[in-house]
Amino acid sequence: MRRLIKQTFTLTGQRYMFTVDTDGFRLYLNCYHGSSEKNDKPELTKELKEKIYSAIAYSEGSQFASNAVYREEKINDDVRKYYKIPYPDIPEYEEVLNWLTINGSMKFTATDTESLFEYLKHKGINAIMFEYKGDTYIFNANPDKGYLWKFVQQIDKEIAELNELRKKLLWHV
Repeated sequence: MRRLIKQTFTLTGQRYMFTVDTDGFRLYLNCYHGSSEKNDKPELTKELKEKIYSAIAYSEGSQFASNAVYREEKINDDVRKYYKIPYPDIPEYEEVLNWLTINGSMKFTATDTESLFEYLKHKGINAIMFEYKGDTYIFNANPDKGYLWKFVQQIDKEIAELNELRKKLLWHV
């Protein structure tokens, strides 16, 4: 765990302390009574969250504050870059990265590809993600390899075949 921020503040005469930590995957916001991590954690009420948000926004900026207080389950790309938070190596994602390097593309069905795509970008892979016929594709967009161009040619071929089928069907109308 890496500590990103630790601050104390006062709300309605009561002293609190909060911390924001990360494991590389997400942010962890913790709040304590008093000024020690050994003290009890209060319930994070709306008022308490707003005060923590204001404190973080004042010292670190609103983007980080919003990410830490309201969307801590996923680290924003700009926050990741600013705080130099690397992605931990994820074995499944590393396999996809290797596959893309060798084969150029991968087709996904009903998979959370957003975090995978962000991981690839963070690792420096020039990738393109799009949906086609209900599936999600991620392509290695390295122009030297020509993977994307081959897919475009495949789509052009399908378009030509569909146009031929259309002509045949319209001939019967």
